[in-house]
Amino acid sequence: MIGKRYKEEKKAVGENQYTAPASAEEIGRAPLSQDQRTYLIGKRTAEEKKQAAPEDSNSLNRVPHCEAPSRISQKIAEQAHVSHATVERAEKFADAVDKVAENTGINPQEILSYIL
Repeated sequence: MIGKRYKEEKKAVGENQYTAPASAEEIGRAPLSQDQRTYLIGKRTAEEKKQAAPEDSNSLNRVPHCEAPSRISQKIAEQAHVSHATVERAEKFADAVDKVAENTGINPQEILSYIL
């Protein structure tokens, strides 16, 4: 069960960190508010872009197998059944929530539960 797994992981990782469901299927099945779903889509997009980015930003040393950031967004959009632009906005939203959480010391999940 997603909620139980989240609570267990929250205890293991710490109070101020939030772990997202690993796959699009889990995001689709989990009982989430729209803001929580948007946050998770944004976090997943940011994480996949981060993993696909080459270690050295020098254009001469690009890794040929890296996916372009727009392709990653399109892939996640297809899996989440939303548009590419929605995924890009979700990434910005997740970044903003994380910045607020970092500055206030409040868990991102608590912030998302208070958004009206």
